[in-house]
Amino acid sequence: MAVLDDLPPAERLPIGAQEMLFRIVQEGFANIARHARASHVWLSLKRQEDTLLVEIGDDGQGFDLAKAHESPNAYSGMGLSNVHERVDALSGSITVWSLPNQGTTLHACIPLVSPQAHEQELTDQKVTTTVHRAQMPPHRTSMPWSTAPCGRDITSRSVSASAFR
Repeated sequence: MAVLDDLPPAERLPIGAQEMLFRIVQEGFANIARHARASHVWLSLKRQEDTLLVEIGDDGQGFDLAKAHESPNAYSGMGLSNVHERVDALSGSITVWSLPNQGTTLHACIPLVSPQAHEQELTDQKVTTTVHRAQMPPHRTSMPWSTAPCGRDITSRSVSASAFR
């Protein structure tokens, strides 16, 4: 079952949130398929004030969270750690509830941004050639290798911030 209730407009989501949310849900469903032996699965996405709430759950076999914390090697898959990293990247928080034979629920809270903050993020993400040219000495025609991303000449075009990652 999926519940999509009062979703925020895209401009209220942090930059990159749509893909990250997709990956979080994908990983949650993959974990359920691999481990839960569930009869029922649910997904809920809804806005609560300035937060997007994401809940993924099942009625499967669950696990003992205390034991998982005591012996992390027994639960050493990358799934939950990837989910934690993605939620952290969105400045969010995550809570996992689980009990043996009572299922598992993952609850993520992602803070929404104001439309003005979203526009500022987009502006900050762009690197323009004007800024680089203004910083170059007059006799230089390209940026030194040490400051150009991956050794590329960036004086002839705009480069998004993703080129630096």
